[in-house]
Amino acid sequence: SVLGAPPSALLGRKIDGPPTDGVPAPFSEVRREVRTAAGGSLHLSLSGEPVYDTAGAWTGYRGVSRDVTREEEYTRVLQTAKAEAEAANGAKSEFLASMSHELRTPMNAVLGFAQLMQIDAEKRLGERERDYLDHIQDAGVHLLTLIDDILDLSAVEAHKLPIRLQTVEAGPIVSAAVKRLECRAARKGVRLVTELGDATAARLRTDPLRLAQILFNLTAHAIMQSRPGDDVIVRSTLLSDAHLRLSVIDAGENFTSEKRERLFTFFESYDRRIAREAGGVDVDLAVARSMTHRLGGRIGANGVEGQGNTLWIDLPLAENATALIWTEDMAVGLAPLDRDHQEIFARINQLSDPNLSAREALILSEEIQRLSSLHFRREEAIMAACGVPNLETHIAGHQAFERQLRRRRLLWSETREPAALRDLHGLLTEWWDAHAREADRSLQLYSAGREREVQDALRTVTTV
Repeated sequence: SVLGAPPSALLGRKIDGPPTDGVPAPFSEVRREVRTAAGGSLHLSLSGEPVYDTAGAWTGYRGVSRDVTREEEYTRVLQTAKAEAEAANGAKSEFLASMSHELRTPMNAVLGFAQLMQIDAEKRLGERERDYLDHIQDAGVHLLTLIDDILDLSAVEAHKLPIRLQTVEAGPIVSAAVKRLECRAARKGVRLVTELGDATAARLRTDPLRLAQILFNLTAHAIMQSRPGDDVIVRSTLLSDAHLRLSVIDAGENFTSEKRERLFTFFESYDRRIAREAGGVDVDLAVARSMTHRLGGRIGANGVEGQGNTLWIDLPLAENATALIWTEDMAVGLAPLDRDHQEIFARINQLSDPNLSAREALILSEEIQRLSSLHFRREEAIMAACGVPNLETHIAGHQAFERQLRRRRLLWSETREPAALRDLHGLLTEWWDAHAREADRSLQLYSAGREREVQDALRTVTTV
C-alpha cells in the first residue's frame, strides 16, 4: 500500500543495495528513495538480513521497511535553516576578519594620546585628572586586548588567520610571553614562576607569534583565576611522542567537570563572577584552542581538588613527522572543505595523545569517521556540479578509505591494543595529508567561477 502496487509487482524489484560492501550481511535503518506506482517518490528506512536457499546460495534479503518521507522533509527544512545560519555566521566572521584596521586604529589613537598626556602629568595635571587618565589607559588596553581576541577568533573561523611556520626554540618564546604579564600579575599580588628545565632548548616547528599569543592567553586566564599571594607556574615537559607540553598551573578554584567541558568554548571560558570582578570577557581560551589546533597541537585542562588547575598545550617538536598542520598551501578555496580539513586534522592530532582513555579515543574515531563521510558527500556533490572528470574514481577511493577506516576502528575497539590505535592513527595521518595536498586542491581548477553551482550543490548535502 505504501508504494501503491500489489506484492506481485514488487517481488524481485531492486532497490539500491545496502552498504555491506558486496558481502551479504544484516543491515539496519538504511534509507533509500524509491518510486511509487503513481510516479511519485518516497523515502524508506530498510532493515533486513540475507536469505539463503537449501544449498547455501544467497538469494536476497528479507526485512521490513518504514516510510520516513516526512522525516526526510523535516531534515531538509532543518538543513536549509542550518545552512542559512552558517552562512550568516560566516558573513559575520568575514566582516570582522576584514575589520582589523578599522577597529584597532581608533583604539590605538586613544591610547597614544592618553600616553602623551601622561608625560609630565605630575606637573600639569591634578590628582583627580591623573586618576581619570589612568582609568582611560587601563580601560583602553583592556578593550584593545578584547578587540584583538575577537578579531583573531573571527579570522580563524573565516580561515583568514595566516600561519607562518618556523623552526624555533621554545624557551625564549615562553619567557617573553610570561614577561609581558608580569605587571598584570604584580597588580593582583600574584607571582609568576617559570620552570622550563631541559625543555628550554626544545625546537618546535611552529608560528612563534601565535605560540606567544596562546601562552599569553593561558597565563592571563590563570592570573584571573588566582588570588593575591598565589603563584602561577609556567612549566615545560618533553613528552615521549615527540611533543612539548607547556603547562600553566594556578591555585584557583577547581574547574568542575561541567565547566571543563565548556572551558574552550566562545564566551564560556570564565566563571561569570570572576570575569565580572576582573572586567573580563571569556574569549581568550577559545582563541587559544583555535590557534593550538591550527599549529597541529593539543589543548586541555585538568585539576586536582585543593591543588588548583592546569591548562596545557602539546606542540609537535621539529622532528615530529606525524602531526598534521593545515597551512594556506593546502587551501581548496571552498570554505566548507577547508573547514572540514582543519576539523579532521585537529581530531587526528588529538588521537595521537598517549594518555587518551579508551572512551575518548572511541569518541574521537567516531567523530573522524562522521566528518570524513560528510566531507566526501560535500566533495562529491561539488565535483558533480562542476563537471570534474573521473568522479566515479574519486567516489571509489572515498569508499575504499571508509571501509579501511571501519576495519581499523573495529580492530582497535575489539582488542584495545595500543598498537592497533597507532595503526589507526597512522592510516588517518597518511591518507588525509595526501588527500588534502593533492586530491582536494585539484578542485580549484573546476570550481573557479562556479560559486552559484557550488552553493546549490552544498545545500543538497545533509549533515546528519
